[in-house]
Amino acid sequence: MKSLGPILTDYNDLSMKFLKNGKMIELRGERDGGLHLITAQQVRRLLHTKGASAFFHIQVLQPEPPSTQISDPKLQTLLHKYDSLFQIPSNLPPARETNHSIHLLPQAHPVNVRPYRYPYFQKHEIEKQVDTMLANGVIRPSTSPFSSLYRSGKTNVVAYALSRIPENESPEFYMLSVPSFSFLKTLKHELSQQHEFLSKLQDITNNTEGAQDFKIIQGLIYHKYRIWLPRTTSFIKVLLEEFHKTPTGGHMGVTKTLARLSSNFTWVGMRDDVHKFVLACLDCQHSKYETKKATGLLCPLPIPHAPWED
Repeated sequence: MKSLGPILTDYNDLSMKFLKNGKMIELRGERDGGLHLITAQQVRRLLHTKGASAFFHIQVLQPEPPSTQISDPKLQTLLHKYDSLFQIPSNLPPARETNHSIHLLPQAHPVNVRPYRYPYFQKHEIEKQVDTMLANGVIRPSTSPFSSLYRSGKTNVVAYALSRIPENESPEFYMLSVPSFSFLKTLKHELSQQHEFLSKLQDITNNTEGAQDFKIIQGLIYHKYRIWLPRTTSFIKVLLEEFHKTPTGGHMGVTKTLARLSSNFTWVGMRDDVHKFVLACLDCQHSKYETKKATGLLCPLPIPHAPWED
């Protein structure tokens, strides 16, 4: 699908449009895609005429809840006695006779390591869970520069050091998404009032010099199969936010944001606009760090007093 360039998808109309060898290709889906019951006579006819190569029986199974009954009375007595250990913690652990502590060398300094880098969608989830645990009293703020919280494997998404709940695997769901530009009608309406767009549209219609690489498709101007936008349209800001700030944008850097934008749209000064927008993003400034080595103090070279002197 990447080789097709921009694809216009309408889920309400069940249609997909794209350019292929200069021609507009349109694919339409069927409305009646439901399943129908088959009778015994139809099955007998399929077997007789060998009209089916395989049969499959699909049935939805309801997951059975885990059994909580314990047959061993000794084990049941033990679990009842220490029932509080299996409850979800709602406050700090009780005071103990011995307090655990890590002894450090005098004048010890924290190790200078880079902070963990989390994706954009995980950052918000971590902040939400930390706020919940702070409100419940499970954790409390700490000003210590020494910290190390860890969970194994893929569950290392948030620090939950006081949890006694086992890390059981849970069902996972996957979703396939296809980009659909639902704002094309609004874009066409705004471009119809742009003087620069109307002037460019007239030049392409008259096939003037310099407009050979442009085409008009359904009221939009395409430049090498990419939607062309005038420099003054307000939709440029909308596109920058959509391709950078949203969860699908992922707050990528200048190069990746520019690559995703330039595969579908084009306008004059796109690289400069993307560069300025990414540098001014507050979320990127809060979450990302400088990958360059920290600069040290200036060490000027000594001034020589004679020729050929080091």
